Amino acid sequence: MEESDKQLIESTQKKVLFKTLYYKIIDVLKKYCDLREDYYKLVALWIIGTYFHDSFPTYPYLYFNAMRGSGKSRIMQLISKISKNGKVLINMSEAVLFRTAQGRTLLIDEFEGVGSKDKAALRELLNAAYKKGNCVERAKKVKKNDKEEWDIESYNVYCPIAMANIWGMDNVLADRCITLILEKSARKNITRMIEDFDSDPDIIELCELFKEFSVGSVVYDAKNNVYLQWNIHIFNQHHHTLPTLLTLPPQHTLPTLKLCLEKVDTRYSGMFKKISDTTLDGRYLELFFPLFLLANECNILDEIIVISENIVREKKEEDITENRDVALIVMLSQMDEHENFVSLRSISEKFNEEEDTDKEHRISPEWIGRAFKRLNLILEKRRLGKGIEVKINFKKVKEKVIMFKVPVILQAGKEEIKEEEVKDENN
Repeated sequence: MEESDKQLIESTQKKVLFKTLYYKIIDVLKKYCDLREDYYKLVALWIIGTYFHDSFPTYPYLYFNAMRGSGKSRIMQLISKISKNGKVLINMSEAVLFRTAQGRTLLIDEFEGVGSKDKAALRELLNAAYKKGNCVERAKKVKKNDKEEWDIESYNVYCPIAMANIWGMDNVLADRCITLILEKSARKNITRMIEDFDSDPDIIELCELFKEFSVGSVVYDAKNNVYLQWNIHIFNQHHHTLPTLLTLPPQHTLPTLKLCLEKVDTRYSGMFKKISDTTLDGRYLELFFPLFLLANECNILDEIIVISENIVREKKEEDITENRDVALIVMLSQMDEHENFVSLRSISEKFNEEEDTDKEHRISPEWIGRAFKRLNLILEKRRLGKGIEVKINFKKVKEKVIMFKVPVILQAGKEEIKEEEVKDENN
């Protein structure tokens, strides 16, 4: 048998095993967890990716957000049994993360205090641990020649992480997550299942299959050149003509030209076109790209792309709803336009009333002042005995409405703000 034939057979066998794992994970998830249909597929791919996540330059966090009794702890325990060296942790500390991360899959359950002040150092680590190459250094006291000295130890914190809580996630950390919303289940065939994962024959079979799961083409490609190939694809897509040496500025060197001259491997062209046709870019693309590679290996790329775009769209809509800057813009856009001074205190009171904020999360006049400055909404400002007053730049308010893509109706004219109108005003 020719060597090429052997390689083809081996590649086919790996793809069959990959698909078998994927569908068996979905079956196990459906046995114990009541999720949206799309979620089963994403979680299954994410679990498979934990076995070679180190081959990717970034790997997304999974974040399960739900009310009590919605099965957060159950799915965390289940993922820990199937993923690579999975471990469920409660109220994890910074030291536990950087000392145990390497080679593990960490599941942080009941992570309610993630936004608290005492978790600031842990949040900083988590903000970095989704990306390969980010390390934390700590000084350790050692004895050398009967003297105490300090040694610097470096810890690799890059690892697959899933988190679950009730009250939500810090905005910066949430941007590193694929957020999945869980609801309470009324399905007795699931809620009455006992979490006996250690003796479940389907889970045991899955674990045995993972022992056979060797490095497949997706891992090799990710480690070696698929990301470079993607960058070449994007470069060529947006640079239709090759610059000549005579027109290049001095800082352009031969390696830059090499990127222009490269052609994308035909093995990837179909996959790259599908990903290019999505609306994803920036961090959203960075997070989903490993899952796209895994999905392509399993011949389900098209449906995973649709799922990813739906999740990103939902996340953007949620950001608009929850982001206080946007909420402030919406409130101001609904005010009657005038050139009079208005106090920051009255604006904060109006904002808190409209947002129905509780006592702990009420917005202060000082926060309103910083927001006005940050958003460039002040025409004039003056300080009186009763506090600071400002004239609002309603023209800027309209521009921000367009920028944030918020479809609001101005109370004054009851007319929808259109992008063309703002452009006309700017001209």
